[in-house]
Amino acid sequence: MITIIIPVHNGERFIKRAIDSVITQHGDWELIVVNDHSTDCTSQILTGYTSHRKLPITAIDSTDFGVTEARMCGAKQAAGDYLFFMDADDELPPDIIDAMAHKIAGEPDVDIVIGDIAEMKQEMKSTWKYGDGNLTSGIDLFNWIVDHRMGYLWGKAIRKDLFLSLPYVPSQLKFCEDYIQMLQLSLKATKVRHIERVSYHYIQNSFSACNGLKTREEYGNQFYLVAAALKLLAEKADFKIAKR
Repeated sequence: MITIIIPVHNGERFIKRAIDSVITQHGDWELIVVNDHSTDCTSQILTGYTSHRKLPITAIDSTDFGVTEARMCGAKQAAGDYLFFMDADDELPPDIIDAMAHKIAGEPDVDIVIGDIAEMKQEMKSTWKYGDGNLTSGIDLFNWIVDHRMGYLWGKAIRKDLFLSLPYVPSQLKFCEDYIQMLQLSLKATKVRHIERVSYHYIQNSFSACNGLKTREEYGNQFYLVAAALKLLAEKADFKIAKR
């Protein structure tokens, strides 16, 4: 089974769209929505979904603040062997969970299944390649992430025990936290597979954390923390230098 995890903070404007795109998925899945201290109507919306007993949807409250802790909270309660992370303002393409489950069934030792990304911005849609079929190992994925600076955590099926084994959880980061986690995942992964199709709809909107207004000081502090996280990660004894 694949556990889909959506962290959400004040997502009343878009969380329904995200959940509805999950409900239409075929295959063996469960959805965990982690409410990260929302103060709007998010909780009431989630209750409307979880009250339907036939839907495999669970809503839980995050034990701490921030998207990283919310994802970890959901991962620890996941029943699936694989995790699929979503952001609350994005959506899934039809049947992607079933397609990833079939890929996993064919290669039960795969660590990460990746796919391409469709960016949706107003009336425009563009597709990003995220690796390709020639990318088959963790080191391949690591080098691709570094070369293309695309470390998004969402849109992938990730082995749960691999994710929970990461030695560094970048809880203090407000952005690039998934970049730090994807670097760790790729360095620890053995087998990676590309599903050869779009696996995620990334929807640009003015309400997202990435598009929110930040002062220069806030940007400076966050980039300092990202650099410190990369330095800490490089010093971890159980990581080897990736060789091309």
